[in-house]
Amino acid sequence: MPLLRLFAPLLALLAALPAGAQTTIDDLKRSAGKDASIRAGGIAAPEGKAIEYKTPPITGCTPEQQAGMEKAIAAAREKVDTCLSGFNPKMASEIARQYDKFRFSCHQEPRGAGGDTRHEVDGRGRLASADISITMRSRLIQYSKESRVFHEMIHAIDPPSGNQAAKSNRDGHFIISAARHARAGFPDPVYGCQFSCYPSDIGEDEAKVMSSYGRQLTESGMEIPDSKKDVPCGDPNSYACLYVRKYAYLCETGKPIAPK
Repeated sequence: MPLLRLFAPLLALLAALPAGAQTTIDDLKRSAGKDASIRAGGIAAPEGKAIEYKTPPITGCTPEQQAGMEKAIAAAREKVDTCLSGFNPKMASEIARQYDKFRFSCHQEPRGAGGDTRHEVDGRGRLASADISITMRSRLIQYSKESRVFHEMIHAIDPPSGNQAAKSNRDGHFIISAARHARAGFPDPVYGCQFSCYPSDIGEDEAKVMSSYGRQLTESGMEIPDSKKDVPCGDPNSYACLYVRKYAYLCETGKPIAPK
């Protein structure tokens, strides 16, 4: 049977489709590339409805905590697409690309840190998996579960260098050192991106850290410039509005600024 006759019914069906309905796979791929809300790990939803994101593995949680984690992860993942992509598209794309390697857990023992991320890398130093634990109980946690998940997703794509000499005292590329980053709000790209997308997280403690570190940089003839973006921050007299554009600059560059 000639091929044309074999495929005639299918061709007739396609011809009968309404105009614009004959979308090819390539068209869908091009569309997804242009739409920042359609990323790996997300399922495109009808216009006007939220994107549904895949739920990564979550362990060690009570049923109530499980539900809260699923909600926080989905919201943070959406914030990557809707906010982080505007400040640092490369970072947002990398989170989307590596998202299926993230594994979450509920950390039940009290600790000062709001979350922690441990990396597994392959023989070439590439990320194999990222285990993200979110603290459930601590008096020191001052950020929402959603913003903490967002924060840890950034750590997840930044495994520490295996070459200690090349690392230059950095635990990953986005922070100067784990010791400095342990101070809530320390001015580096991780906190920079968190506060750019969650400016209300900037309070008195963060203002003190930024001010103190700013003085150290000034003594070295350095400074953290302001981003040129207009970042919504609420009350013009708030700590958020005073410092968010400096944090945004760090997010945009993806590079920590260390005194000489």
